Amino acid sequence: MLLEFVFIGRGGQGLYTAAELLVKAVIMDGYYAQGIPFFGAERRGAVTYSYLRISDNKIARHDKVLYADGIIIGDGSPEALRLASLYRLKENGKVLVNIDRLNIRELSSKTSETNVYAVGADSLAREEGLVISGWPVIGPVMAGSFSRVFGLPRIDSLVEAARSIVGEQSPLLLKNIRLITRGYNEVRMIRYEYQRV
Repeated sequence: MLLEFVFIGRGGQGLYTAAELLVKAVIMDGYYAQGIPFFGAERRGAVTYSYLRISDNKIARHDKVLYADGIIIGDGSPEALRLASLYRLKENGKVLVNIDRLNIRELSSKTSETNVYAVGADSLAREEGLVISGWPVIGPVMAGSFSRVFGLPRIDSLVEAARSIVGEQSPLLLKNIRLITRGYNEVRMIRYEYQRV
């Protein structure tokens, strides 16, 4: 088994941190995993993307993902959706999107039916007070939703990974745990036509 994912969002949303959290949790569950950031000096707000691979064997590849089992979109702007359309989904692939940033008009002209899962990540992060410099940090929400949509890692492993990464003494730990749990519980399936190149 080799599962490959693409994360597309804005700098400062915490999507690469979500991928790191998922890597740690998946390893706790007994799998191999790697997270690969693909950005440079982008500032907060610039479009960024990163990759996640999960396998039951060692992963020798360290290149970009071209055919994904899932695409995780933290920002539904035309620019981010255009970037997402450059990746091809494998058969039965899924898209997980932050519905708070989803531009429905951009999705109306899509050509290939795909299972899409949505969660209001911005709203949840704001409700829990996980906001930095005015930007909601959606990484924990998207990691929890990822666990529900793709069936791994276990939610308990995600919480343990958050404890390890955020730190037991951090005042942000409880917010992260609540957001992981809410992301897991509040993600919903929708359908739209996903454009493939």
